[in-house]
Amino acid sequence: MRYRVVQHGRVMATRERGGEVRRAIEAALQHAPSSEEIVLDFSDVEIISFSIADEVVGRILADRAAGMLGDRVILLAGANEDVLDPIIRALQRRGILGALLDGDQIRLLNAPEHLQVTFDVARRRGEFRASELAADLGIGLPACNNRLKPLLAAGLVNREPGIARSGGREFVYRIPAGLRARQVGVA
Repeated sequence: MRYRVVQHGRVMATRERGGEVRRAIEAALQHAPSSEEIVLDFSDVEIISFSIADEVVGRILADRAAGMLGDRVILLAGANEDVLDPIIRALQRRGILGALLDGDQIRLLNAPEHLQVTFDVARRRGEFRASELAADLGIGLPACNNRLKPLLAAGLVNREPGIARSGGREFVYRIPAGLRARQVGVA
């Protein structure tokens, strides 16, 4: 589902307006299949305030990280610098990351370089165990698990319980199908 934010205006400010926009997006999400990728498209939006960025993108991505929106992938698209700057500040304030669809690339927002590298390697694998990803990255398993947590919260990686070769418990991770075909970059 692609949600065109410009239908609410080219220039947007105030937290109240942000609440209206967020509620409209949430209403649209109720009609979309829970597995469908959501693209919040900011094309033709000229500028937004920090309040709009936080109320719309910050709250929606925080709700996604808290599990309130299921496992769906939420991507941003079409954001110019005057839209992207307040969004990144809102993500920083909330301590969450986002993903920007830029052509065929996906750039992680508010993510340190090592998370971008982790996402890139994971995306190439498509499906993996944390131990396999850790080996690819040349890091320990605890460090790899710490890198996977924010990617899981952002919906950029999914996981299912599996059985380790040793008979113990482990997870099988997958990059959502819609993200596998796209390239990766950093913002």
